[in-house]
Amino acid sequence: MPARNVLLLPQTSLLRALHTVVRDKNASGRDFEIYSRRIIRLLLETGLDLLPFEKREVTTPVGETYHGLEFPVASAGSRWSAPGRAWRRNSGRWSRESGSERS
Repeated sequence: MPARNVLLLPQTSLLRALHTVVRDKNASGRDFEIYSRRIIRLLLETGLDLLPFEKREVTTPVGETYHGLEFPVASAGSRWSAPGRAWRRNSGRWSRESGSERS
């Protein structure tokens, strides 16, 4: 039984397929890198989903109001890297920036 402060990623078919590739002794180094990065990305996205959000309304290009969410300005943090991307706080908002992909 996991500890109370541990959250397991949902054991979806996608996650099991990704784990199958990274655990295969015959997987190429490139496949291992690609699939393990995808697992890491899922883990980071799940962690980000646990952070607090604030409601935010925006106007769509067709003039409709969309009731969405955003990270609060007071969220602590700094840059963290995902494969080829990073999140950064710019003018009080979290935004995604493109980085150079490794080959």
